[in-house]
Amino acid sequence: MLILISGLVSIIHSDRPLGEVLSGIDEQTRVKTVMPRWDYLMTEMRVVITYIRLIFLPVNQNLDYDYPTYHSLFALPVFLSFLGLSALLVTSIYLLHKSQRAKRRELSSVDNQPSEVNGNKLEASSELPVDESRQSENYSLFSIYV
Repeated sequence: MLILISGLVSIIHSDRPLGEVLSGIDEQTRVKTVMPRWDYLMTEMRVVITYIRLIFLPVNQNLDYDYPTYHSLFALPVFLSFLGLSALLVTSIYLLHKSQRAKRRELSSVDNQPSEVNGNKLEASSELPVDESRQSENYSLFSIYV
C-alpha cells in the first residue's frame, strides 16, 4: 500500500506530462517475449486443459509447470486439447439453450392457465403477477453490480 501511495505521489509531483509517465510505466512492466501469438495460443490450449484437470483431479501439482512451445494445431497434445475445449464449449451452449427452452416452456404453461382471484375465474392472462418485494430486491442487487 505504501508503495502504491509513494508511486502516486511521485507521478503527481513529476515535471513530465501524465501521458509520458504512463507510457514509461507501460514499457517497463510489459512482458518482453519473442514467442509469436500463434505459438502462445497453441501452447495456452494445453495449459487451460491442465488447469481444468487440476480442478477435478488435483494430482501431480507443481508450482511452476514447464510446457514446451507448440507451433501447430496438429501436434497431438494441442489437437486433443482443442477437441476437449471445443466439446466443453459445445456442451455448455447446448445446456444453456436447453435450460432457456425449459424456462420458456414453463412460462408459457403458466400463461395459459386461467387464474382465480377471490373465487372469480379469470381468463388466461399473458401477464405474470409481479411480487413487489422481490422486484425491489432485484433492483437492489442490480445496483450492487453497477
